[in-house]
Amino acid sequence: MFTQLDNEISGFKPDIILVERNLPVESTKEDAALKSGDAGFCRFIGLENNIPVKSWDPSWNRPYHCLINEYPEEAVFTMVLSFLNFAYTPADYLRYEDFYIQQIASLETAGWNFRPEARQAAYFYRKYKTYFGSSFNGTPEGFLEQYNRQRLVPLYQQIVHSLQVQRDISFIKSLREALREHDRVFIQAGSTHLSSLKNILPLVLEKAAEYTKGDKPFAARLVQADSSSCLLAMPAGAKEKYVKIVAAAYGIRSDKNGISRYIRKQITGFKPDLILTQGLAPVYATPAITARKSGDAGLIRYLGTMGHIRVNSWEAGWDDVYYKLSEKYSPDDIYLSLLGWAILRESESFSAHQTFEDFFEHIYTPFVTYGYPFRADQLNTDTFLRSLKKYGKGIALYPTFASPVADPENPGGATMFMEPDGSYRLKGKPGKYRYTMQLCPPGSGPCNTTSMEITLADPDPSALVEITGKIESDAAPVSFAYLKKVLQSSIRQDILADMHAIRTALLLKVLGEYRQEYDRIFVQADAGYLQEIVRKSREHQQ
Repeated sequence: MFTQLDNEISGFKPDIILVERNLPVESTKEDAALKSGDAGFCRFIGLENNIPVKSWDPSWNRPYHCLINEYPEEAVFTMVLSFLNFAYTPADYLRYEDFYIQQIASLETAGWNFRPEARQAAYFYRKYKTYFGSSFNGTPEGFLEQYNRQRLVPLYQQIVHSLQVQRDISFIKSLREALREHDRVFIQAGSTHLSSLKNILPLVLEKAAEYTKGDKPFAARLVQADSSSCLLAMPAGAKEKYVKIVAAAYGIRSDKNGISRYIRKQITGFKPDLILTQGLAPVYATPAITARKSGDAGLIRYLGTMGHIRVNSWEAGWDDVYYKLSEKYSPDDIYLSLLGWAILRESESFSAHQTFEDFFEHIYTPFVTYGYPFRADQLNTDTFLRSLKKYGKGIALYPTFASPVADPENPGGATMFMEPDGSYRLKGKPGKYRYTMQLCPPGSGPCNTTSMEITLADPDPSALVEITGKIESDAAPVSFAYLKKVLQSSIRQDILADMHAIRTALLLKVLGEYRQEYDRIFVQADAGYLQEIVRKSREHQQ
């Protein structure tokens, strides 16, 4: 099958490739076929041949709100997760719980508003038994059997059908948009979609042919994978439209200035029927925990979810941003600048993560969800940190060292803890302390044993932990604070300026589309976007 796909793409010579889902690009053709299936394989071929690759799948936000308007929310949750269990068999996971956590994080980043209790697999197990009448089997061997049983449940059939209709709508919309800009479009899609759309696709292609100018050839190739619409109602009658925009405030985690109270007051007073945030940060058990871990975007999403207000992100489209930037800049410079920008923007949340790897995953997940064409190795901290070597010094962080072993002769009562910037501090009674520890680089790599001696003295018996030795020959361990300094001097400001211009245009486009459906829209965005929107609005009024 994959040889056929390769031949189809090379023979067709497409201008753009549309695929199911958003997946990172594996490092080899074989890994792409094995780990990511036909969608990932098409992504790999496209990237290798400098062909833009985008996903035709919709954000989960619209299908989610369509479904909960028609079915109970917990039924939608159970049926969609059950469907995805079969669609994405967790063969690479040792435990189903690990796969479940990844699925929840992926859906949430893409626009699904989960209640906090749904984060635990035990919640899904209870709901599964309620709706299907049997206990859930979390082994890969049990998935086919469960899928065959699920298909016999009418509610499952109805919800999955509605979900697939939403995906069909997105398929057609993405194809129309692609055909307005490109002459040769290659699409990878499942047989269900090609079967349900077989009578519509010829009409779409015929209509698109009318836009073809000059003597350019018009073509579209549909490749089948082996593996009643619910549109939100338009507001009745002619009404005024209102948009309230609140600037993002990433310092909300400390909330020294009462930002969370300000945001709550703004939402309560405005009474929006739609909230658009800059990203879709996770929602936790309480507003305070959500604000500390997910910032203002997370708090706003929490308030909207609990208030039954639709919440979505206006940030979708990192594939568009990447391909527009790639017309002027190299892929490596785009990668470093965008990831570096995101790290600096979210730096206050670093202390909420146990390791730099966890923090880095938190940073890149929204990019993956919205289509950024990462190579698989670019999601490894080693790759990102080594990309900084071109700026003079290799970087390695020391939140990854193993627990230190104290010398038996040490004074008692000392503790070692991590500071918000990622450095470590020892605090205890005055005296000399000796420790032995395994110092490991971020990601994979050999660990070195290092010994250290720290002296604590009055009047403040505490000290930063200065780790001696080296992780690799050209990378000394540094703090997260040092990494921030390196990034601030390494990121290309011209790339960020162009990125912000592209994203501002996207925000204005999204606002224009949603104002056709909603009367009161609450928007959270960086102050720079707010200023640009105000300027554009004044130009429009004049």
